[in-house]
Amino acid sequence: IEKARRGDFDDAVDQNVTIDETAVRQMLVSTESDRIERTISTTDTDKFGEAICAFANDLPNHSQSGYLLIGVQDNGTLSGLQVTDQLLQNLAALRTDGNIIPPPALTVQKFTLPDGDIATIEVHPHHLPPVRCRQRIWIRTGPCKATANEADERILNEKRSYFAHSFDTLPCRSGQLQDLSEAFFRTTYLPAAIDRDELTANGRMLTEQMASLKFYDLTANFPTVVQHSVKENRPVKAYLKWANKIPLSYQQSVLSSYSFEYIDTVVEDQLLSYSKTLSEPHTNAPYNSSRCDFTRASDRNSS
Repeated sequence: IEKARRGDFDDAVDQNVTIDETAVRQMLVSTESDRIERTISTTDTDKFGEAICAFANDLPNHSQSGYLLIGVQDNGTLSGLQVTDQLLQNLAALRTDGNIIPPPALTVQKFTLPDGDIATIEVHPHHLPPVRCRQRIWIRTGPCKATANEADERILNEKRSYFAHSFDTLPCRSGQLQDLSEAFFRTTYLPAAIDRDELTANGRMLTEQMASLKFYDLTANFPTVVQHSVKENRPVKAYLKWANKIPLSYQQSVLSSYSFEYIDTVVEDQLLSYSKTLSEPHTNAPYNSSRCDFTRASDRNSS
């Protein structure tokens, strides 16, 4: 309880676990902070939306949920509210009413205590801020809610850039670390990308070195797409399926314009094989010649 009065209720609230009555009681005796807001109103949807928006933006970067407690006075006492199903439905609808863009992940719950009910809205930080409510960016600065200024918006945009990965840096979940050529990475790529003195002083693991160059995703524990396109221990096999019926002669001209070690082409469910030597694409490669679907051999075999 003493920790809760200081606003330190992290031990009782896990971002990945729905809150329980114990956590709610601790939030009642703690002071309002950038993760807790109380209100006795049940109809002020503007206030609710602004609070949700501020929690979703998570400007202090707690990476933890924020909580809106409905039916609670500023001093932590209950207002005697009786939470109905209609109220819970109205609160849940705030996520999809079109006023909060992009919509955050939130959970609505009801808790019944001796002095009355409490409706809680648990808001998870959005991974692509800034989140706007009615075209305005709201943030929490301690116990206060405010609109973001230019410096605040810059921080939120930097967070968005950090989480918004391009396709080539996404984890390739069909691949494994042993599929990649460690010798090529250490002897060819690293010396070309990193200063020799820095490499000599570097004592990090292979996966950490790859992650620093966007070749490995440490969180997902998989190599990224770009690493698979650089070098592997086994040949890359691609499958090309034509979207429309195209003359065989034209198909061969398209295939000759791209680099594959070998490629299987499916034409009208008939498998035709072509052997190719790795080389640079020709300058006369047809532009947007047809719509084709490419999949790795490992993906095709596993599906």
